[in-house]
Amino acid sequence: MCRPRQLNPLFALKDFGFHRRLRIVRNHLGEARRILDIGANDGQMLSELCRQTGKDYFPVALEAGFGALKSFAGAAICASADAIPIRDGFFDYVVCSASRKHIRNSLALAKEAYRVLRPGGKFLVIDPCAVIVRIGLRIGKFDRRYLHHVPNRSEIRAELKGAGFESVRVRGVAFVQVIGIKVG
Repeated sequence: MCRPRQLNPLFALKDFGFHRRLRIVRNHLGEARRILDIGANDGQMLSELCRQTGKDYFPVALEAGFGALKSFAGAAICASADAIPIRDGFFDYVVCSASRKHIRNSLALAKEAYRVLRPGGKFLVIDPCAVIVRIGLRIGKFDRRYLHHVPNRSEIRAELKGAGFESVRVRGVAFVQVIGIKVG
C-alpha cells in the first residue's frame, strides 16, 4: 500500500524560498549575459537560471569555499566577497541571493559588486525579511555564528548608495529586494 509522502515543512519552505528568489533574479536579468552569483553555495541558482531560460549566459559562481561548488558546471571562483579577483567592469549582472546576511563586511561587498559591474549593470541583493530570519534562528535553520546582519531595506539601500550605485530600488515583502544600477 502506498502512503502519501510526508513533507517536512522546513524543506518545503526552503524550496519555496529558492524558487521565489530564482523568479526574482530572472525577472530583473534583462539582456544581461555575464552573471556573477556572490555566495553561490552549490551553484544551483545559476544552473537553474541557465536551464530554465535556455539563454547563453556566462555564469560565474563565487563562494568562499570550493566544497559546495564541486557539482557546478560553470566557472567557479573561491574567494571572499569583499575581494573579488575579477577585472573592473566585467559583469552585466551581480546577484547576492540569501547570502548578504552571512557576509561580515557588507559595504565592502557592495563596493566590490560596483567595481566588477559594467556601466548600466545591475546589482540585486535578495535576503529573507527580518521576521523570517528570526523564525529561522528560533527553529535552528540559521546558525547565529554565521549571521552578521538581519536584513533591513534601508540599511542595504544605504550601503548600495555608499558604494556608488546611483539608482537604487527597494521591493519585497517576504524577501528584501534591493536593486542598484551602476550609472555611467
